[in-house]
Amino acid sequence: MKNLINYLQHRVFIISTLALSIIISSCISSILKEPAPSFSKEIRLSSPARPFTKIQSSTYPSWKSSQTQNVILVISNCDSLYTVNSIHQSIAENVENVKIESAQMSALKFNRPVVKQISGAIDNAPVAIRTVAFQNKNCTYLSALSGKPETMSKDLELWSSFLNSVEFTK
Repeated sequence: MKNLINYLQHRVFIISTLALSIIISSCISSILKEPAPSFSKEIRLSSPARPFTKIQSSTYPSWKSSQTQNVILVISNCDSLYTVNSIHQSIAENVENVKIESAQMSALKFNRPVVKQISGAIDNAPVAIRTVAFQNKNCTYLSALSGKPETMSKDLELWSSFLNSVEFTK
């Protein structure tokens, strides 16, 4: 039962954060009626470079670009709810007219990362989501860059640099 509640909390948060990059910002905490999921203490994140600024109301670490409105998000799951393959699907099933493709990113330091390009719409607004899932110890992580398809390429390099700054506790 606890795993089901955690799963539902993760899904509500993922949907809310992805919609944030397309729709006018709203208070995520008003959507979440139950306690928010926790974030792994085994990972250390540095903030992405400007123009990204931290989204303070977010449960998971996330940043929004003041120029493109794209969002970088990192989620963690240490309860065995997701694998590096299934975590992408949990995001994609909330996108209308979804298309999921394998993608490549060069020079990522993670062991066997799974990279996907997800496209479709959220509330009839076109959306592009690039995801990287990776495993460390018993936790599964996913970082996503989401936003309008026409602005995604502007932030890919900053997102890649952010990903390569990730460190894990020993």
